[in-house]
Amino acid sequence: MSRPDIDFCALAQGMGLEVMRATAAEEFNDQFAYCMANKGPHLIEAII
Repeated sequence: MSRPDIDFCALAQGMGLEVMRATAAEEFNDQFAYCMANKGPHLIEAII
């Protein structure tokens, strides 16, 4: 049995979260700062 391929970004968007994708550390830091400064649920997908 293999792990299912779940699109967590699409799932989170469907639940009303603001979704972002970070592919570099600086990008993540900027997006994290944005999330901390703005109310509401957020998801940052960190691509490593």
